[in-house]
Amino acid sequence: MLTRAISGVVFITIVIGSLFLGYYSSLILFSIIAFIGTLEYYKLAKKVSVPFKITGAFFSLSLVLGAGYLITSPQSLFIYSIWMLFAIAFVIQVLASKSNKAISDISVTITGAFYLAIPFISLLIIGIYPSFSPINFNWLMPLSIYLLTWTNDTGAYLSGRSFGKHKLFERISPNKTWEGSIGGGIFTIIVALVLQHFFGFYSIPVWIGIAILTSIFANIGDLLESTFKRNAEVKDSGKIMPGHGGILDRFDAILMTAPVVLAYLFLVSNL
Repeated sequence: MLTRAISGVVFITIVIGSLFLGYYSSLILFSIIAFIGTLEYYKLAKKVSVPFKITGAFFSLSLVLGAGYLITSPQSLFIYSIWMLFAIAFVIQVLASKSNKAISDISVTITGAFYLAIPFISLLIIGIYPSFSPINFNWLMPLSIYLLTWTNDTGAYLSGRSFGKHKLFERISPNKTWEGSIGGGIFTIIVALVLQHFFGFYSIPVWIGIAILTSIFANIGDLLESTFKRNAEVKDSGKIMPGHGGILDRFDAILMTAPVVLAYLFLVSNL
C-alpha cells in the first residue's frame, strides 16, 4: 500500500509539474508516455500479431512531437519528412519479416501508434486552443481533463462499492456496475462545476457537457483496455508504476476522453 501511494504521488507530481512548466515540458512528457504506452500495447497484442515494436513506438513518439510542433509552426515540412522515413522503415521491415501475417502486423503497429499519440496530441491542443500558441498554453485545461477523468474513476469505484447491483459489462469487467457509472458521472459533473467556478474558461453548460462526455468515454476507455488485457490474459499492461501497473492502466480512460473533449470544444465554439 505504501509503495502504491508513493508511486501515485510521484506520478501525479510529474504530470502536474510538466503541465505547470509549460507547453514544451508537457510535449516532452506526453511523447515519452506515448512511447512507453505503445510498447505496452504491442506487448498485449503479441498473441495475435508480431508488431514492429520499436519502429511503431518511435512513430508514436514522433507523432506527438511532430504534431506538437506543427500545430504551432504549420509551415514546417521537416516533420513530414520524418514520418515518411517511418513509412519507408515499415515497408523495409515488412519485406524483411518472416511473418506470414504482414497485414495484421502492420495494422497492429499503426493502430498502437495512433491509439497512444492522438489523445496526447489532443491534450496539447486543448491547452493552446483557440490561440494555437505555446506562449498562451493554458495548463489548467489539460489538468482539468485529468481531474475530471480521475474523479469519474474514483466516483465510480466508491458508488459501485456502496450501491452497485446491476452489472455494466460483466463479460469484460465483472466489477463495473451501472450504479457505479452513474455515481461517477454525478461526481464528475460536481467537480466540473467547481472547476468552472474557479477557472471559468467556458460557460457552465459547456463544462457540464465536458463532464458528461468524460464520464461516458472514460468508462469506454477503461472497458477497451480491459478487453485488451483479457485477450492477452494479463492483469496489468506493464510494471512501470509499482502498485499501479503500466501506462495503459493509468491512462486508459484519458485515451478516450481527451480526443472526444477536444472535438466537443471545436463543435461548441462554432455554434
